[in-house]
Amino acid sequence: ELVFPLQFFDYEGYSSAIPLFDGFGAYEQVPFQYSLHILHEDGTIDHKEFLITEPSSDLTLPLIERMKADIDPKGTVISWYKSYESQRNDKLAELHPEYAPFLKELNDKMFDLMTIFSDGHYIDPAFKGSASIKKVLPVIVPSLSYKTMNIHEGSQASERWEKLISTKTSQAAKDKIAKDLLEYCKLDTWAMVEIYRFLKNL
Repeated sequence: ELVFPLQFFDYEGYSSAIPLFDGFGAYEQVPFQYSLHILHEDGTIDHKEFLITEPSSDLTLPLIERMKADIDPKGTVISWYKSYESQRNDKLAELHPEYAPFLKELNDKMFDLMTIFSDGHYIDPAFKGSASIKKVLPVIVPSLSYKTMNIHEGSQASERWEKLISTKTSQAAKDKIAKDLLEYCKLDTWAMVEIYRFLKNL
């Protein structure tokens, strides 16, 4: 059912007890970046990414505009635990109704790569019963690892982004955080590419 180009997509989100941005409630996830690896039928790969570094009056509008430019409407969008990405898209559609058809189409064509593991189509004892990409990746693709990265989990990414947008953070520190965030999110989608390739080669 997958249609090329295959577009491996991942959001990172931020939440806080006290809402900081218009349109978002307490503890509601605010998508602040995405990574997109595009696998074409001939095997070539492109990478696109976006990170909000300076919040504007309409925080998520630049992110959606870039997504619409980056995502090919013909290809399948692939995520890991797609309910997270789908819920972010639903929220963005609520905030930006002019982009609701685009965001609904993304959700309609989204394939959840995690279901291969959560539904038991591929099992390894080393997963320890988990279908988390952090558990699957080291077993399937041991050459890739989050452990060597400055950011290696989503909660860290959220905390670092809060520092990135703070006026109290120096520009040098902002540049370093932005680089780390982009590398972390990029690994999420590259990991999906490599796991997909592994499964196709079985």
